[in-house]
Amino acid sequence: MNKLKQWLGIETVADERTQMRELRAFHQAGLFIVVLAMLDLIVRGFILDRPASHWGASLVYVIVYVLYALAKMALEGVYDTEVDDERSFKKKMKQHFWTHLTGGLFFAIVMLFLRGMPDTLNDWLKVLATFVVVIAFLQLYEWVFTKISLRRTQKELDQSDS
Repeated sequence: MNKLKQWLGIETVADERTQMRELRAFHQAGLFIVVLAMLDLIVRGFILDRPASHWGASLVYVIVYVLYALAKMALEGVYDTEVDDERSFKKKMKQHFWTHLTGGLFFAIVMLFLRGMPDTLNDWLKVLATFVVVIAFLQLYEWVFTKISLRRTQKELDQSDS
């Protein structure tokens, strides 16, 4: 971060309080840009019904921001603060599974209403496959980010015990 600040010509201050205010300002600026991108996505994509070439970049900005924020939280060990050992990790993954199962079922039902009821066995298998893929994706990302966060937390706890 310091190299980026130097490259942009931003001075690094030794005062910790000033650094925290500076960090908060950067955070708010990034959040403002993502909110603008989401508004652009909603207005041009949904309300005005423009082609994807008009709002596609905004979708990319939002996705990149969300992925970066999730990865940064996991690497800092604050993604899921309730998980601090393997037992709580397994318990949390079971809890997430049921949440994702409910979310996947809701997604499948919404898709059935939007696309209509399937007519053939092949169409029903596509609905089932979509349901399974959504649950698997949600569970995988939750597992990866929680595991990274758990390792970071355990590493910090081991260092504080030494």
